[in-house]
Formats: sequence, structure tokens, C-alpha cells
Amino acid sequence: LLSSELCGTCHRFSHPANGLPIQDTYAEWKQGPYPAEGKRCQDCHMPPYSGKAADNGPVRPELHAHVFKGGHTNMIEKAATVGVRAQWKDSSRRDRLSVNVVVTNSGAGHFIPTGIPGIREMWLEVTVFNVNQIVAVERRPFGRVLLDKSGQAALPWDAVSLGKDTRIAPKQSREENMEFNVSNHSGIRVEAKMLERLVSELAARFAGVSPSPPLLMAQAATSVP
Repeated sequence: LLSSELCGTCHRFSHPANGLPIQDTYAEWKQGPYPAEGKRCQDCHMPPYSGKAADNGPVRPELHAHVFKGGHTNMIEKAATVGVRAQWKDSSRRDRLSVNVVVTNSGAGHFIPTGIPGIREMWLEVTVFNVNQIVAVERRPFGRVLLDKSGQAALPWDAVSLGKDTRIAPKQSREENMEFNVSNHSGIRVEAKMLERLVSELAARFAGVSPSPPLLMAQAATSVP
């Protein structure tokens, strides 16, 4: 009960018909840096405390709260950090802006995102503002894509193959570069946000419901003279 192997009995599974690997959060932890540091799944998702497990039981030095913190709690605010830099491609013209964003998995013991692909959704959103308005917005998805027979993004039960994988392993970083056309260079500010939602747009369309609202994981901003 005190080992991560208990968690691994559920948090790793494949498609029951074709054997396609769907989720292996346990392996993401096991192959990362945290086991060597003695950090288990329970240490983050089931905070430890001392006390009694039953009214008439003994005081135990290590019990674990069954709160199962995760992507639906403010725990996501500890998972990632974002850094952003921006500069003009040509400082004399100032009409083309180069933006560099580095996203680091600084706090999760597994990949970000983890869990079942297609159900949850995580992305980087970069917005360029000038003194008057939003100039441009670009989104970059983070995750592993499952594909159906036609090669289109699929939910797990329709998946037959794996597509692009843009997840970030523990203590690793991913760099994104993008460029924006800017017609009014007065008061330029660039904002980068990591966002996630519990019900993705793909899953919401399947279920006939609205996607859940975005949750902020991390953000950074910079100004460009």
C-alpha cells in the first residue's frame, strides 16, 4: 500500500481489443528521476500524515489522505513553468516579432499531460498585445495523439495507432518558436500561458456537451521596446 506499484495496477493499460498502449503513467514515473529520489505517487497525490486509520486503532507514523489531488485541483499550478523571450527580427523595421517559449515539467512526477489521451487537453497559448488591442494569438498542443483507421485524431476506443507525441517528461523542457506580423509596434507585450481542460474539445463533441473551461497552469510575459 505504501509503494507506487499499487498505483501502477490501474494507471497503465492498453486497448482491450488491439493492444495499443493507451496510458502508462506508472512507467512515466518509474523511468523518470523521482524513484531515485525516493518520491512515490502517494507523496504528491495522497499527502502523508500520522494518525489513526480507525477510531480504536493504533497511531501510525504514515497514513495517506485519500484526496487524490491531480489535474482537477490547484496541483496543476505546480506542474510546469514557462519562460518567454521576444525580439524584433529586424530592429529597424519592427514589423516581424520572433517569440521563444520554453515550457518545463518542473513539478510533475510523470509526463505532462498524462492520463488518457483525447479526454483531457493541454496547450500553450501565446498572445501578442500592442497598446490598443490583441495583435495575434497562437496555440500549440501538448499531448499524445491517438489515430483511428482513417488517420484522424481519435478517442481511445476508436484508436488503432499512435500519432504525434508532444508531452514533456519529468524535469525536461520543450521549446516553441513562432513569429508574428505586427503593424503597430507601440507598447508590444507578449504573454505565454500553459492551459489545460478536463473535457477536451474532441471529447465534448463526442458527448454532445461543451468543453470544460480552461485552467491556468503557468504563465509568463515580456515587453518588447
